[in-house]
Parts: sequence; C-alpha cells; structure tokens
Amino acid sequence: MQQNEITAVLSPNADNELDINQRQYAASGYAYVIVSGVLAHVNFAADLDIKYEAGERWGGYTAIAPTAEIENVYGLKLGYDDVTDLDFEPVNYTLTDADKAAIAQCIENFIYSGESQLETPNKYQRYADPTL
Repeated sequence: MQQNEITAVLSPNADNELDINQRQYAASGYAYVIVSGVLAHVNFAADLDIKYEAGERWGGYTAIAPTAEIENVYGLKLGYDDVTDLDFEPVNYTLTDADKAAIAQCIENFIYSGESQLETPNKYQRYADPTL
C-alpha cells in the first residue's frame, strides 16, 4: 500500500527569517511552514559545511571569481511554537512524525536558499579598486 507523501512549503504571506553566521558555520531563524493544511510556526538552528574558494587573478584581472557555497546542513534542531490555520487562528492539530519530517526538509531547503547571504573570500580585493 502506497502512502501519500506529505510536503511542506514556506508560507509566502509570512515573514520568514534566516540568519547565516559564517564565522560559526551556523544558520538559525524562524519560519512559517504550511503542512497538512495548517501553519506550523518553527524556530530552527543548524550547523553548516561551507566551501570557500578564493578567486584567481591573472594580469590584474579577475580570472576566476571567489565563491562560497553551502555544501551540507546538519544537526538541524527544530522548535515548534504553535500551529494555526492559514489565517493565524489557533487550531487543535498535533503535528505527526511525517509532518515534522516534511518540515525539516522544507527548513533545510530554506537554509540552502540563503546561500546568497554568504560573503565570498576577498583575498584579492585590494586589486579590484585602483584608488585604494
């Protein structure tokens, strides 16, 4: 017998927040996740593996831009504040293990989407502006 897979998505109408601390290789924040027709209010924290590659300069020009990317999210900790309906009204619903697994996957994807917050290594920044 095949069970329906539960999916979770971030609420587009909520103020979801993600903070990536590169020095501590960590991410934290809160999100409002729609799962099983309800809205779960979730605090989260996770550890990150971040891959850095310095840029390369040839002849005074950037040949390869520096990069930083999230390679792995692990140690994800979730805290559930409450569960409401989609209009933020209280509802009597208990999150199932399948709901929580779907929420964890949604939060992990949210953290990966925050890759644009990463600062790239600026080993060659002094060459970028000739007025410095």
